[in-house]
Amino acid sequence: MRTNSEPVGVWLDEVLAEYEVTDAEADPYYSIYVAEERGIGKSFHVLYREAIGLVRTFDLETLGQALLSELASYTLAEREEAIHIEAAVVAKDGATALVPSVIVPFIRTLGLRADRELELPANFWVSVDLASGELIPPQHELRAPSDALARLAEIGGPNGAPGAQGGYDLRSIDVCCIFVYPALELIEPMSRARAVYNFAYFTRNLDRLGHQALEGLASVLGNARCYRLREATPREALTSLKTVLSEDR
Repeated sequence: MRTNSEPVGVWLDEVLAEYEVTDAEADPYYSIYVAEERGIGKSFHVLYREAIGLVRTFDLETLGQALLSELASYTLAEREEAIHIEAAVVAKDGATALVPSVIVPFIRTLGLRADRELELPANFWVSVDLASGELIPPQHELRAPSDALARLAEIGGPNGAPGAQGGYDLRSIDVCCIFVYPALELIEPMSRARAVYNFAYFTRNLDRLGHQALEGLASVLGNARCYRLREATPREALTSLKTVLSEDR
């Protein structure tokens, strides 16, 4: 893991020293770019997985949350306390969509437009409670100090700003989307059974939980409208997501 910021490098050493590996073992590698003050306006802090920009934010605490969530994702296949899915909740005007997490950095390549037009998460996996069948905030199991994110926020730099708070309810998923390419139709309805089948592919601990995972997915998607969306370009993916999240569909 590399960064252009010495204070963030110190923070990484202090918070994640227990998980340090050699360069030969590191796969994939991560980079944290901390914006530097120059000229007028602000620049984003960015978390990269290799060449993929996962998160762009003015808030270092949000970036730290995304980093810990991303690293914790490598433990999900062995966990049994909840269903863990490589999926993300995106929102617009309080309406929510469950999408494969890989689509979020794809849409974020549009820059500011993406974050203005959709609420995009800092986490790239979601969890389903085994008892209630409801989505719950992802809980990572990394052994990090309780004040780790607060300490990162204090570094802040010139762009220090409070992180955005999602104005939606995780317990109610309105829309479920799978992205495909090539496809003839921009938006195509999909059955809930097909949606469960597709999201089972993204369920990291499916082998451990078996039918419990499928039942949990069916519960989460029970009232959702399900679609296959074409993803030829990031702009097209953004437009189709906004369309299915609107009330008039």
